[in-house]
Amino acid sequence: MRKAGILVTLSLASAIAFSGCAFGNRNLKLVYDKEAVTAPYELSKKIEASIGYFENLSGNEIGCVRNAYGWKTAKVLAKRDPGEWIKEALELELKRAGCTINPESRIKIDGQVNKFYTDVYMKYDSQVNFLIRIKQDERIIYREAFTGNATSGAFWADAKEYEKASNKALEDALRNAVPKIITKLEEITQ
Repeated sequence: MRKAGILVTLSLASAIAFSGCAFGNRNLKLVYDKEAVTAPYELSKKIEASIGYFENLSGNEIGCVRNAYGWKTAKVLAKRDPGEWIKEALELELKRAGCTINPESRIKIDGQVNKFYTDVYMKYDSQVNFLIRIKQDERIIYREAFTGNATSGAFWADAKEYEKASNKALEDALRNAVPKIITKLEEITQ
């Protein structure tokens, strides 16, 4: 009887110890990892475009924290608009490809964030989905949605790990989006 009581006490203590990190909301800065190079893209000629607003349709709750039993115990919240995060990342990747970003350009790229969520239970499952629109003189000439996914191990379930998983998902989406955007920009400016 005494051994059963000790086992119950140890089990409860373990559950509390291992689920303790699952409580408390996480707040993400959402800064694109500038070390993450999606791929070497090259423009065949000089092209300039402006990058506009990315409307956030996914909200500022961008993930959840789960305890050892898989129950949602806390939220992951964005400290800044996820649309600004995607805009910043796209601008950086287009500059890496050789595109000049000029706010006065007749060619404008904007879009919307459809989904951005990172779930965690033993591992991070992060997904980003956004729509890209390319406009010339306010007329939409290209429109396509891109999705990026990332899975990685979860150790601490802290904000830094969530940001890393989110950046990997965004990088995955940009790996598909940037070549298509460049191809379309080259077609427009022929």
